[in-house]
Amino acid sequence: MYMDFNKIEKTITDKNFTIKYILDRTTKMSPNGFRLALKRKTLKVDHLEKITEAIGIPMKYWWEKDDDLLKFSGDNIDATLLQENKKLLKIIERQEETIDNLNDQIRDLRLKLGLGKAV
Repeated sequence: MYMDFNKIEKTITDKNFTIKYILDRTTKMSPNGFRLALKRKTLKVDHLEKITEAIGIPMKYWWEKDDDLLKFSGDNIDATLLQENKKLLKIIERQEETIDNLNDQIRDLRLKLGLGKAV
């Protein structure tokens, strides 16, 4: 299975990003240098990884022949995305616990200061 270099620039623009925007935030390459690397098929793997992460798709997408990896429904949901989602949900849960603890501390301090109940 071969990587489809032609897919990279098209996918970036299909995801409503400009090439310059993505390159400025990931590789610091110039658009011309990027296009030349695509043409020569010499884009560095670490650059591709950064671009891929920035536009929110799995790395294996570049080697797939169809765009099914971008259709996230039913059985087509990528296992990596499910794992990331679980991690994010755990982070959210911990942050909610922290917020609850801070609200409890604020309430206690307001009561100690005679300011009544916390809002």
